[in-house]
Amino acid sequence: MTDQDTLRERGDDDASKDDEPPSSAHWGPAPVPQRYRVLRKLGEGGMGTVHLVRDRGLRREVAMKLLDSDLAKRPEAVQLFTEEAQLSSQLEHPNMLPIHELGVDTDERPYFTMGVVRGNTLWQLLHDPDRRPGSPERLGELIEVFLKVCDAVAYAHSRGVVHRDIKPDNVMVGPFGAVYLMDWGLAKVKRPGPVDVPRPPGSPLTKITEGAIGTPAYMPPEQARGDHDHVDERSDVFALGAVLYHIVTGRIPYDGDDSNETLRAAKEHRWTPPERIPGVFVQRKIARVIERAMAADPADRFQSVAELKLHVQRFLHGGLHLPRQHFAAGERLVEEGAIGEEVYIITRGTCEVYKTVGGKKKVLRKLGIGDVLGELGVISSTPRTATVEALERVSALVLGREALEESFAAGTWEGLIVKSLVDRFREVDKLLTEDQRKSLHGLEE
Repeated sequence: MTDQDTLRERGDDDASKDDEPPSSAHWGPAPVPQRYRVLRKLGEGGMGTVHLVRDRGLRREVAMKLLDSDLAKRPEAVQLFTEEAQLSSQLEHPNMLPIHELGVDTDERPYFTMGVVRGNTLWQLLHDPDRRPGSPERLGELIEVFLKVCDAVAYAHSRGVVHRDIKPDNVMVGPFGAVYLMDWGLAKVKRPGPVDVPRPPGSPLTKITEGAIGTPAYMPPEQARGDHDHVDERSDVFALGAVLYHIVTGRIPYDGDDSNETLRAAKEHRWTPPERIPGVFVQRKIARVIERAMAADPADRFQSVAELKLHVQRFLHGGLHLPRQHFAAGERLVEEGAIGEEVYIITRGTCEVYKTVGGKKKVLRKLGIGDVLGELGVISSTPRTATVEALERVSALVLGREALEESFAAGTWEGLIVKSLVDRFREVDKLLTEDQRKSLHGLEE
């Protein structure tokens, strides 16, 4: 586990009083360098404290992380603390907190300064009562946050760094779209690689031979088992899938009564698929993305963060990802009497809808850009009642039966509405004469 330093600041009314000496009450017996004036404590974790300080020279506020006095006497703790600062400083990305300075105070305690995050953790947002699981507000806003975290992780992977502790507590969300992935103290660095963090054989992290590193509630089985040689980028993909699970369902994937039970569940890959959680509506498409990201076998997961992000974007942006099909003039999109398997949304060109009556072609209507065709045949699983033919080159988005059934699955409000419409259509259809019925079916196709 690593310390969780939540860097939050709500303003300082005394920021301009640079002539005041630093207050030893904030730090205990060890003073900090004179260039900094202590304002207040922001957080405290297992390795030390984080304070809001004012840099007198640059006249700005920064966060300072200072190693605990007792730990500062232990070389392995100093080394681990230093490695965290060195690693973080070399990951320069808009969704990572910048590191400004690494130094030692007058009492030989190491510290480093970094930017200040004004906002809340993703964990806090996930427990906001105004963002109910499954609600559009939650999915729209928090998935956008998730995608920025994906960008940060993908960048780190490109630099040969695996985070190993991705979770809502380590994601800070600020105003104006600011999102930061925090706490790189447990990161695994590939050798050789572009990131220059020495980590000799005596490093605390390189000496670990057994045991889990990270937070069990979000970690993949290989990490929970302490199989460090097989922890790679796909392990972070799993953790991202677990965070997405929390966003969508409002639940932690592994939620045991205590940390040991949670760790056992992670080792055994025991978690409830999103669609099986009672009282929570999860669309099948995003559920499948989560289940693939959180597959037990790394080979069955998305093989990169970029691939995971693409599938989440497809879900978020709806029909923009649908495959396109092109038809030449005179080519048929659907044919009378055939069983419907696709719905088409015309994006280019025009089509003609017609029936064959008494061996003659009877044109019913024309379709153009934005028109939808073939939906009733797919929904009702009945033969096509008319033919649709391209009058010129036509392009159309194609929605298959499986995708349509996923979008309008039984038990969802969309599915209930569609089922109601189909049932009413069938009731009306029974009351019509044969000629009226044929005409209506033709127009609908």
